[in-house]
Amino acid sequence: MSASSSPQQFPLFSRVQSYYGDGKTPRDHENWETEMAESEVLVMTPQILLHSLQHCFIKMDSIALLIFDECHHAQVHKRHPYAQIMKVVSRSSSCSTICNAQTIFI
Repeated sequence: MSASSSPQQFPLFSRVQSYYGDGKTPRDHENWETEMAESEVLVMTPQILLHSLQHCFIKMDSIALLIFDECHHAQVHKRHPYAQIMKVVSRSSSCSTICNAQTIFI
């Protein structure tokens, strides 16, 4: 990207939202759909993602890239949200769509 095109491209890359338990997390499917439509990247705690998947607010087929940071905690603690997320994903009817999402474990 050249310096002259960066002001044009910035809005595309600046569409990032973060959710970390501050009370501003969407509480239903419609609000999550709006958030996903307005943002390119959603960053959240594993507990927020787990809750949203368990209540079908977010569906795996709407996720193109899923990054698990500090995923080693899931091996040590079976009740860790990362371990629970993988259980929810494997049991979901959209489990086959996980192949459409790239998952990165860090």
